[in-house]
Order: sequence, then C-alpha cells, then structure tokens
Amino acid sequence: CKEMLESPHEFVRHGVAAVLHEMIKLAHKTFPNPQNSNKMQKSAMAIVMATLPHILEMINVETDKQCCAEAVDAVKTSIESFGVSILETAGKPLLENLETMMKEKAPCQTYHDEEQDAKDETDHDEVLIDHVTDLLSTIAKATGPRFEPLFVRFIPHLLKFNAPNRSAPDRLMAVGTIGDIADHMKGSIKKYLPKLFPIIIKALADSEPEVRRNAAYTVGILVVHGGETAAPFYKASIESLKKLQHIPAESKDNEFFHACADNATSAIGKIMQQKKEILTQPQVISWFMGGLPLKNDQEEAKTVYSVMATLLRQHTAIMKDHMAHALFVCGRVFATEGVRDNIKQGLIPVAKSLSGALGSNAGAAVQGLSAEEKDRLLKVLKSK
Repeated sequence: CKEMLESPHEFVRHGVAAVLHEMIKLAHKTFPNPQNSNKMQKSAMAIVMATLPHILEMINVETDKQCCAEAVDAVKTSIESFGVSILETAGKPLLENLETMMKEKAPCQTYHDEEQDAKDETDHDEVLIDHVTDLLSTIAKATGPRFEPLFVRFIPHLLKFNAPNRSAPDRLMAVGTIGDIADHMKGSIKKYLPKLFPIIIKALADSEPEVRRNAAYTVGILVVHGGETAAPFYKASIESLKKLQHIPAESKDNEFFHACADNATSAIGKIMQQKKEILTQPQVISWFMGGLPLKNDQEEAKTVYSVMATLLRQHTAIMKDHMAHALFVCGRVFATEGVRDNIKQGLIPVAKSLSGALGSNAGAAVQGLSAEEKDRLLKVLKSK
C-alpha cells in the first residue's frame, strides 16, 4: 500500500485512496459500533488502525487535489461511522492536517510558476475545500458542544473564505458551514454571537442569492441556540430578512431566489418563536405570512407552519386579517409532496377551524388554488 501511495501516477494514488475509503465502509458495515455507543469493536478498530495512518499521511504529503479529497472523505466517513473514537485515534495529526488545508497551505494547494500567476482570490477550490469544510462540520456533529475549542481554533480560517474578495462559492461555503457548526454546538455558540451575528447579517445583503440563502439559514440557527444573547440582533436581522422575501420579476423562475425567500421566512419565524413581543407585532406577522406558503425549501416547513398554527390558536384577533390567506396556505401544503405527513396532519385542525371561522368567505379564500389542491383541501375538511 505504501509503495502504491508513492506512485508517480495520480490515478494510481487516487485508486489506493478509494480502496482505503471502501475498507472503512466495509469495517462499519461488518463491525458496527454497538447500539447507542461510540465504542468500536476490536475487529473494526484493527481495520481502521491499519488504514487510517495511510489516509492521514496521504493528506499530509499528497500533491493532487482529487487524491487528497478522496482521503479527506475517507476520514469523514470514519467519523460518521465510528464517532469520536476516530478523533481519539487520529488525534493531533488529523487536526494539524485539517488546519493546514483550511489555511490553503497543503502540498496539493501549492501553486508554482505560471499556476501561481493564474491563481486569483476569486477562484473557488471546488475540488478540495468543500470536502474539508464538510469534514469540519462532521467533527462538530460528532463532538457537539465539546467542539468549542476547535471552533476557536478554526473560525479565523473559515471566516477568511467570507472576505469580500473571495468567490461567491467560497462565501456561501463559509456562511453555511458556520450555521452547520453552530447547530451542532448548540448553546456553547452563545458567547461568540457578538462577533458572528454582524458578519452573518452583512451576508444577508450579499450580491449572490445562494450566499444570502445560507446567511438566512445561519441567522435562524444562531437565533435558536443563542437565547437572550441573540436578542440584540433580532431587529437588524428582521430588517434584512424581509428584503429577501421580495423576488424580482426577472428572477421569478430562479430557484435560488425562492429558496432564499423561504429561509428568510423561516428565520423570521424562529425569531418570533423566541420573543413573544415580536410574535405579536402586526408588521412582523404580515412579513411572515407574506412569505407563505414555502415554494422551494420544504425543510423549513416544520418551523413556519408551527408558527402559523400558534398565531392562529393564541392570537386570533391579530390574525383575523390573515385567516383567508392561512386557509389558502393549508390548501397548498396539503398538496405539496415535499412536506412531511406529520406536518400536514398538524394543519388539519387548523384548516377546519379556519374554514368554520371564514364561513361563506372560505370559497373566495382558496380561489388561487388549483383544482387538484381544492379537491385535496375539501377532502381534508370533510374528514373526521
């Protein structure tokens, strides 16, 4: 194996990295960790200990990005399969390699001669760096709040990719990774919000919709885990998020704009969940309801339709002017394939209550629905 990893032909080295990766997968499939345990079986440990040092050495010396990316993915698979045991096994070499790649100073990231002249800060290293940040997120998921010391170590390198002179893919990768890591760190992210929130709010105004979408997602994550530490940033966040709900006519068919709007609506909803005073503000409610129904990112359905249901149950008077639209939203949701069944089930009593409250005006409220959506809503309203 060592001889083949030193082959002058990158396709041979890539093949070896792929085989080592498959061995990790096979070890997990054959000798998985006991249920609800991070302790590896002896047979799995033997396989990992025979393969992981080669993988780490490859990351350390490999000059080809494709080969290095395969090795990085193998480490990621190891952690996903066996948990923190891999971090204890790989330890310092893994983290040093990871930091070197985040600094863009690994052997495979070095440019020479005319390559150095062609290199530009606006170039995105789509071959390797996305794999590296995925590995960072995987480590955060495996360690949870215990990731905090590594967050302190790696966040300066990650923020470098969000600099104005970096490419849009770099910026969206950085902002999205911050959100993923914060989600895994949970409450331990709080003390870093004064530094992170202004950066993410600024990203809400990025020139690229994909970056704005990731920023809206990350605002939602910081709000959920930030508690009162996030409260000083609510107003500025909402002011920026509401702008993302507007989709220019020339971009009405652009899925990134719709996904961005959906994430913005969800982030506003998460802020409303955290602060009752904001939950009942008529203007904020109008912005929130104006973003419904979701058009692209149905992963946000759990949040937004839960907020809508809460508003209708607990603040009926304030929601009176939004009841017709809420029934329309329910009709659209019931016919949307990407929405989970339990979310649809939760909206059934809401739809029935709205239909009863609207009475003869219910028909006008759903005029914008298709015939199929109307039929689906009618069946729900007639169900017992």
